[in-house]
Order: sequence, then C-alpha cells, then structure tokens
Amino acid sequence: MPVVDDDGMVRNTVAWSLIEMGAAVTAFEKPAEALAFLAGPGKADLLLTGVVMPEMDGTELGARAAQLRPGLKMVYMKGGINVRGVPGAGRRSI
Repeated sequence: MPVVDDDGMVRNTVAWSLIEMGAAVTAFEKPAEALAFLAGPGKADLLLTGVVMPEMDGTELGARAAQLRPGLKMVYMKGGINVRGVPGAGRRSI
C-alpha cells in the first residue's frame, strides 16, 4: 500500500502504524514517486495520501493514480477540517 505525505513525521507514523497491523506499506515523500510505483508491477489495493502537498495535491494524485490503476481505493488524510474538493468527503470522511 502506498502511503504518501510530504511531512516525514506524518508519513512515518502512518506507515509504521499500518505495518504494525500487518499491512505491506511503501512510503513516499513525493506524489511522483508514488505514481512511478503505481505504474509498475507492485501490489497496491489502496492508496493513502495527504491532501495538501507542495508538488501535487492528493486529489490530483488520486486522479492520476486512478488512471494507472482503475478501481484503486483511496484514503485522503488532512490535518485541517476543510475537506472541500476531496472526492466523497461529504459521505464518509474521517
């Protein structure tokens, strides 16, 4: 599972928490790195990404990831409470 966030503390905390629960995680600082991973043969059922990142926001990453891996599930994480623009945010946001 790719985990993407530009904040190292967030990325590492989320990745290690998921690993502790038995998930296979590959963590990326940059969305472009995650897209390169998704373009390859690596296993990915879920993409977990930050929403606000300097190079590319999480919604754009999600759209590009969906082109590479149709049907890929996505979880968006954001430190603030404004989730406008995040697909499905009104339905099942955390």
